[in-house]
Amino acid sequence: MKPYTVTIRCGSQNSVCRKHNERDEKTVLTETEKEKRELGREKSHIDLEKSKNNIMVQRDVEEVYQVLFGEALEEWNNRQTKKDRKIDNYLEHCIKSNKLNSEYEVIIQIGNQDHKPTEEEAIEILSKYVDSFEDNNPNFKITGAYIHLDEATPHLHLDYVCYAHCNRGMRVQNSQNGAFKEMGYISSDKKHTPQMMWQQKQEEVLIGLCNELGFEIKQPRTHREHQKQELYQLKQEIEQSKIQSDNLQQNIAFSKQVLKSYKEKEEQSKEELQELQENLEEQKYWIGKLNGLTNQEVSGFVDVFKDYALTKQQQNQQEIEL
Repeated sequence: MKPYTVTIRCGSQNSVCRKHNERDEKTVLTETEKEKRELGREKSHIDLEKSKNNIMVQRDVEEVYQVLFGEALEEWNNRQTKKDRKIDNYLEHCIKSNKLNSEYEVIIQIGNQDHKPTEEEAIEILSKYVDSFEDNNPNFKITGAYIHLDEATPHLHLDYVCYAHCNRGMRVQNSQNGAFKEMGYISSDKKHTPQMMWQQKQEEVLIGLCNELGFEIKQPRTHREHQKQELYQLKQEIEQSKIQSDNLQQNIAFSKQVLKSYKEKEEQSKEELQELQENLEEQKYWIGKLNGLTNQEVSGFVDVFKDYALTKQQQNQQEIEL
């Protein structure tokens, strides 16, 4: 039998799309229109008539987050004295974050459109990979597994949450780098990142499963192809770093504007306080003057002040009329 190839691809940032994986009809039609515009395809690469044969296993992401982070989140919030430091919903917090992915995805394929196993064989291999995934990756928790049989080659979309134990912040956090470290994927140089090391390990696991089931697998990549893959992933990491840097610069600029506004308000408050203090000193002066007068003298003083105020008002009126 001719050996099959193995393909493992990690999704880009925030690439998990449940509606695509579930084969939501509206989503598939939107993707088809995009393919027509950008690729010139006349029809979708997805055959919705076959989608009923797809195999899907899903977990509620909110529930997964509660199991993984609920206790740690409660501990964190109980320690906070400032309301703005508390986190109401950790899943929403991760979704809105520029640095975190609420979920990650890996796509697994055996063979290609020219040489591939039967649907039954693909289901057997991919199902065993899913069943062993959490045992092989104890810091990853599956949120969805989708075996697609409605495209040219059967393949698996596997969605999961990464978690790690931390000394700062929440005791347990969403952290891919932390998860890699706890599972032993520690980089010795930039050419062998934890992501690359983990991906290579998944290839080994998948090849082992295929061999156990009697399927021969072609060596995934030559050394040159490995270098190309590493270069591609490094470029992705650099691009992601640029995006994070741009977001950071925007946050810094916004913070500077807020700080400037606060300083302006502080100066204005100082001026108002100085004016109030001057008025207070003037009032203290006149109160001191009045304290030494008799009631009759005070009454006379008030009458004089009223005459003065009336005269001043008449003068202002005359100036306005002129």
